[in-house]
Amino acid sequence: MFFKKRPAPAPFKPDLTRVRLYNGDYYGLSGDTVPTYTLCEWDEDWDPVFPELAMDCALAILDDFPVVVNCLYPGFVGGDVHDEEEIAKYLRNIRELDLGLLSNSGITLTHGPDRGLVASFDHDDDWFQMFFYGYRQLPAGSTLSGTPFVPDVRLYFKHLHTCLTITTANSIDIFAEKIREVCKKYGKTLVVQELPSKAKD
Repeated sequence: MFFKKRPAPAPFKPDLTRVRLYNGDYYGLSGDTVPTYTLCEWDEDWDPVFPELAMDCALAILDDFPVVVNCLYPGFVGGDVHDEEEIAKYLRNIRELDLGLLSNSGITLTHGPDRGLVASFDHDDDWFQMFFYGYRQLPAGSTLSGTPFVPDVRLYFKHLHTCLTITTANSIDIFAEKIREVCKKYGKTLVVQELPSKAKD
């Protein structure tokens, strides 16, 4: 008796040449009614440089914002970013912002993004997540004590699964162009897509 031998399936080869910018909240992280966009790997969790690319995109988007609130959070319950040597060292030399939020986070106020805080942790480490709130201007005579004013753009970076969510009531076009330029530096092509139906459910 002869059995027809089935060919072995070809090994999976992730596409590392492209990244996606979804018109929507792919992982459901924002919980906002404001338009949200999600920058993701083309093949989920396969691209080793994507965490750096995503963070570089966040920095590029925020570069010309005169006011940025930077919030570095532990990725797990019970964690404290101040327990990490490099982060604690950086925060000791800069004035942290007290917004009445969790004391286990590092929060700073800067012109443009806080690159020092960003550089103090590994972006491919799922122990950390980071929010950025970018403001073109604040109401006259106001300060940032208490809950932040509604920002012009909010960015959320997380690893596992790595993504960058961009929440803004403004046009995404200028931000998409900055993301596209960062992608080129990494040898990647940005593809803008509608959110797939499975992610909407």
